[in-house]
Amino acid sequence: MECTATPSCAVLTSARRWISRPAITLLPRRSPTIEFREEGELATWSIEPILHSVADRQLYRFIAELQVGIHISLMRDVMGPAFAPQEVCLSYPQADDFGITEELVGCSVRFAQPANRVAFKSEWLDQIATLGNKTTYPTIIAICDDLLGDLNLRIGAAGEIRAILLRDIANPPTFDATAKLLDVNARSLRRQLRQQGISFRGLRDELRAQLALKYLRSTNLANEDIATALGFSDAANFRRAFHRWTNRSPSDVRGE
Repeated sequence: MECTATPSCAVLTSARRWISRPAITLLPRRSPTIEFREEGELATWSIEPILHSVADRQLYRFIAELQVGIHISLMRDVMGPAFAPQEVCLSYPQADDFGITEELVGCSVRFAQPANRVAFKSEWLDQIATLGNKTTYPTIIAICDDLLGDLNLRIGAAGEIRAILLRDIANPPTFDATAKLLDVNARSLRRQLRQQGISFRGLRDELRAQLALKYLRSTNLANEDIATALGFSDAANFRRAFHRWTNRSPSDVRGE
């Protein structure tokens, strides 16, 4: 599928499927718990307001319906005004003071259900976004790719190696020594890294590049000091390596 606008729900849900199965919690525990699931022909957002709001039923209802409205509005922003859920389920009885109506959400609203849910057809996830912006789309995709790439460095074998290297990046262990620290066969570890699309040297250089960028942008450390912190024998070797990693010189980056 080709997208010509902002990332469609298909792009977003592809990232979700890769990150977690079958659901992810999108907000901290002190915020409403929001989970996404896709089962068969239906996709569902489940919403549970913060626990202390349970003591105040009006507050609970307000937060639940606010989140339902936000999610439907966001889907319409991406998919166009034609988007409509299959149904909205709310875990409390219908009240007379305020509440979501079927006219507002474009589907049936069921009260006194087991959970607060917004259900819609999964086929919406495979459609191209209709209200996207062709200018911002490449930027957003690049940001998402960077975030997924960074996440790939933090999970599996790469994540375990990363943690070991960060203990002392100036004097990192060899690949064989790292395998011993992880209590795995070197060949098996190399295969695991290959499955994640990265090598031991590539992972080490990636970490060094990230740290170098942080030092250059956030500190007044001289190139000689950064070189020492990253395990280079002198500033010249650091500058050459930095140019190889980023195609830029340290002076180009400093102070950004």
